[in-house]
Amino acid sequence: MTTLVFIPGVLNTDEIFLNIKNSIQGKINFITADTFNFDNFTDMANNILSEVEGDIIPVGLSMGGYCALELLRLSPERIKGIVLLNTGAKPPTQEQKIQRQKIISASKVGKFIGVSNLVINRILGKKALENKNIHELLRKMADSCGRDVFIRQQQCIIDRIDPRQAIKETDIPILCIAGQYDQITPSTLLQEVNEIGNNTTYFEIADCGHMSILEYPQETLKMFKDWIKIYFYIDL
Repeated sequence: MTTLVFIPGVLNTDEIFLNIKNSIQGKINFITADTFNFDNFTDMANNILSEVEGDIIPVGLSMGGYCALELLRLSPERIKGIVLLNTGAKPPTQEQKIQRQKIISASKVGKFIGVSNLVINRILGKKALENKNIHELLRKMADSCGRDVFIRQQQCIIDRIDPRQAIKETDIPILCIAGQYDQITPSTLLQEVNEIGNNTTYFEIADCGHMSILEYPQETLKMFKDWIKIYFYIDL
C-alpha cells in the first residue's frame, strides 16, 4: 500500500493542500504530516515513518519539501516518489542561519503576527496579491499555528541536513514545481534538484510566487495528477 504524505510549509495547516485532497479523496490513501511538534527534520521525518505503513510518496511545500527530502535520506527504500513544491535541497548558508536566528528572536517580542502585509508581498506573485481570499487563508493558518510552532519550524530549517547525495543516489521519480517569481525559494533551487536527480520532472509556473498550490491551484493539480498517472498508473 502506498500513502501520499502531505507536508505543509511554515505556518501552514492541512488546509494548504485542500484543493488536491478534495480532488483525490477516496482514490488513494493520504495523510497530512505533523509539522507542529518537532524542532528538527529528522524527528519530524521519523514520526512520519513510524505512523505510516508501507510505501510513501511525500508531497512537500516549501519547508515541507525539506522534510520530504529528509525522508528520502533516512529511508530511501520506502520512498517511491517525491513531489517538491516551491522548495529546494541546498542547505542554508551561515548567513542564512544567522538571519533565521534573528527572526526567531524577533518573534519572541510582543504580539506574534505570523503573516504581515510585508510577508504577503514577498511570498505571493502579482496576480495572487490581488486575491484577498489567499491573504485571509494565509493569516488564518498562521494564527492557528502560533508563535511556538513558528519557532520550532524555523529551528528545523536552520538545522536541516544536506540531502543532495540521497537525491543523486536514487532513481525514484521526483516532481519539481517552482514559481517564476518565488522570492523565498527561487526557482534555481529546484532547477538544481532537476539537474542532480536521475528521474526528475521540472515545471516552472509563470508569474507565480512562493505559493503555487494557492496561486495556480488548477495548474498545480494537473501537473500532480499527470505525474501520478505516468509513474504510478493511478488515475486520480
